Amino acid sequence: MAARPECRAEKMGDGNRLVSGILLPMAFDVAPLVDELLAPLERKLSPEIARLFADWELSPETEARMDDLGDKANDGKLTSEEDAELRAFILLCERLSILKLKSELLLRQSGSAA
Repeated sequence: MAARPECRAEKMGDGNRLVSGILLPMAFDVAPLVDELLAPLERKLSPEIARLFADWELSPETEARMDDLGDKANDGKLTSEEDAELRAFILLCERLSILKLKSELLLRQSGSAA
């Protein structure tokens, strides 16, 4: 089975985000809110929950949708609804990717490596 692409995003110095080669301006940063909502889960990360996050992958349907939105973004053809969808996905994907990495680290440290 081929490895699925990871969700990759990089915050730029000007407040924008570069996601898989797509430069997206981020007018409103909801990241602190998402961080606050996920913090309790992160603090109570048990090996069982860590395993769920370590095994987390995007569905093929979600990957296809994000590829489509990425292509439209690159072509400058996103509707405002699609732009909001892509921004929300990027933010959540960033945070879930961090939880996935923290989970993998916890599992390695506890001897329950994925």
